[in-house]
Amino acid sequence: MSVPKPSFDLLSCGAEAAQVLAELHAEIFAGGEVWNAQAFSEIFSIPGTQAYLACDGDVPLGLILYRVIAGEVEILTIGTVTSARRRGVASGLVKAVQKYGTIFLEVSVQNQSALSLYSNLGFTVIGRRKRYYRDGSDASVLSL
Repeated sequence: MSVPKPSFDLLSCGAEAAQVLAELHAEIFAGGEVWNAQAFSEIFSIPGTQAYLACDGDVPLGLILYRVIAGEVEILTIGTVTSARRRGVASGLVKAVQKYGTIFLEVSVQNQSALSLYSNLGFTVIGRRKRYYRDGSDASVLSL
């Protein structure tokens, strides 16, 4: 029995997509820390910074912004729109950057769905950052 392929495409993008990424980020993280187009543009000025958009046709479903340095990948932000959750989008985004090296990221200790996703993908907890987020919550540092 074959496993069905997720129904989305991954599009590589850079600073030219700052506005689209900002709008998607605002939708995904409504009520939380949202990055605007200027923030995305500035982040892309850092060497090694890249992004993928997961799209169903011309409809963005999710994003991953990451930086590759010396065989290590730092995921700066990742997320999917509510309607696309539990469809393999976030997993697909992580797997797309895995080829670049060891992955590191921070995730709120309160974000149980993300922690579950990362655990299922094989990430391990390698540290903790106290009061890392604006709301005062801690972050788990994960690696794959």
